[in-house]
Amino acid sequence: MCSDDSGCRHRHDRGAPDRHPGGDGAQLKSTVVADDYGAVLQAAYPRVVASPARTFRDMDVAQDATHDAIFRALSSWHRDGVPHDPVAWLVTTGRNLVIDRIRRGRFEQPLPEEWDVPDSAPTHATDEAAEHQHLKDDLLRLLFTYCHPSLTEESQITLILCIVLDLSAAEIAAAFLSTREAVERRITRAKAALAKAGDGFVCLPKVSFWSDRRRCCGWSTCS
Repeated sequence: MCSDDSGCRHRHDRGAPDRHPGGDGAQLKSTVVADDYGAVLQAAYPRVVASPARTFRDMDVAQDATHDAIFRALSSWHRDGVPHDPVAWLVTTGRNLVIDRIRRGRFEQPLPEEWDVPDSAPTHATDEAAEHQHLKDDLLRLLFTYCHPSLTEESQITLILCIVLDLSAAEIAAAFLSTREAVERRITRAKAALAKAGDGFVCLPKVSFWSDRRRCCGWSTCS
């Protein structure tokens, strides 16, 4: 992740500062593809990032947890093989990394009660079962959050591309025929607008408001 406040990573700039270990996204992408895990990790990413987003209501923490879990997977899966439930494995690993950092004082957020586990973590299978039931709802909550009516349509689409699909600011800028800097500013403003709204971050709105959220990003034909 880049050092600015937008939350989108500078995949094209290998010299850009990065807040999480392992370097920039371009290096991550090439490493993943080389290890034949690209399709698995790409498919898992949206659901994995949505889980800590629900718990912490902080996308920087959620993205850091997800990226760090992916780097951990590159080593562990190469050694032990891909787990039978990669999404749950990544969620559990990212969660445990966040817990460790909070306990070490590296994050300001208090440890969520639901994640206040003992130092000897539960079994891998137990972790997977506990997390798996929330994943689909978590992703839906995240999508509804970024379709908040306080955001412009451009901001909604930009946040979904950046946070949910993990595209870089440069990649999004190319799609919008804009600049990376403009995209980063748009993301920063959108996050501030959501924080100011303060009414439903990573929460499902009432059914009566669903049509407004769906219409925001062209979901009006959804049933």
